[in-house]
Amino acid sequence: MHLTDEEVKQFHEDGYFFTGKIIDDEMLKALRDEEFRFRTNSIWEDYDVTVAKTLFRSQLQAYSAAIQHIGLEGKHVPAMQ
Repeated sequence: MHLTDEEVKQFHEDGYFFTGKIIDDEMLKALRDEEFRFRTNSIWEDYDVTVAKTLFRSQLQAYSAAIQHIGLEGKHVPAMQ
């Protein structure tokens, strides 16, 4: 993903810009599968993830290749650097 000069300008002026689709269908399916896996199988003995409202990347990256992949190699990474 390469940012245009206009996108960079909008980010500096407004604090955001629209990227469009950055997760392909295959990766989206993998992330949804991982989300289901974590919602239905607690990996923390003292925390019931089945009732949690959010699951954070920082909590899951050590347990999920799909989350590691998108966090380290996703299309958004060059734009964030």
